[in-house]
Amino acid sequence: MRGRWSWAPAAAEAGRTLCPACQRIEDNFPAGYVTIKGAFLAGHRDEILNVVMARAERAREEHPLQRIIGMQDVHRGVLVTTTDGHLARGIGVALRDAFNGELDLTFSKDENLVRATWSR
Repeated sequence: MRGRWSWAPAAAEAGRTLCPACQRIEDNFPAGYVTIKGAFLAGHRDEILNVVMARAERAREEHPLQRIIGMQDVHRGVLVTTTDGHLARGIGVALRDAFNGELDLTFSKDENLVRATWSR
């Protein structure tokens, strides 16, 4: 709609195509990785994941291309994959703001990829 992806219903004359976020989800090809780890995670998992989901939902409403692809348990932590690097960064910052801890951000412009690692 006017050059932007939107959740609003498409105009009747609009062509159908798969949005870039849906394509990334279908291909399981993340643009962002958020690794959550540390001893704090064990006792506060639900609270931490609530912050992750709240940040993702807020981003999804304003920016339809920013979505979570998946969340999975990994060795001593949780890995969140996203369709957009901005969302990965935003989740990492939200975790740091909510719970303190350490946030490491790595940007790879060549691959359009962001890796955020939050630990406490």
